[in-house]
Amino acid sequence: MKEPFMTVHHSSTAIYEEKKSKFIADVGYVSSEEGAAVFLDQARRKYKDASHHTYAYSIVTGSSVQRFSDGGEPSGTAGIPILEVIKRRRFFNTMVVVTRYFGGILLGAPGLARAYGKCAAMGLDEAGHVTMTPAASASVTCSYADLGRIQSRIAQYPFKITATHYTDGINIEFSIPSASIGIFTEVINGLTDGKASIVIAGGDTINEERFDIF
Repeated sequence: MKEPFMTVHHSSTAIYEEKKSKFIADVGYVSSEEGAAVFLDQARRKYKDASHHTYAYSIVTGSSVQRFSDGGEPSGTAGIPILEVIKRRRFFNTMVVVTRYFGGILLGAPGLARAYGKCAAMGLDEAGHVTMTPAASASVTCSYADLGRIQSRIAQYPFKITATHYTDGINIEFSIPSASIGIFTEVINGLTDGKASIVIAGGDTINEERFDIF
């Protein structure tokens, strides 16, 4: 995905009780299925004596994927309601694990679905939201004469210098919005009369609280 997307602002925990059963939502940012597995394991360790650990997540960095689990609850009563809450919020790279301590009173399938969905929504409310922009890494090799022009002009654009290496020439590393790769190349070529070497690679994401979309 090259377009900006919504995700959670910070990790959170929310608790909801229904007919003596306690539901605990742990919400966090995950950018890979490996990260989701770690997040789930942490919840299982944290609440190791719980009756059920259910979850859902939606990831768009790398391969887009959505997964859920009822964690031993009747089919369709936990994972899907949690995932539907994430989807309604249009959140991505987001995982919600809802842990249940059974209180001895059966809730029935509709009651379970409502409880899991309600707890997930409470967790997402607590987590807040932020917009993220898929990013790319860029490496620019140029002359010492070009360095000053690049440094003075680059602040006008949504490009962040992450490192500068001084050798026989200058190598500058950037983090740039994926949607602005073409603009970045044009800017660098213009500032160096087309003499710079530009290498673009994959990256992660950047927070739009720090960067404006060009």
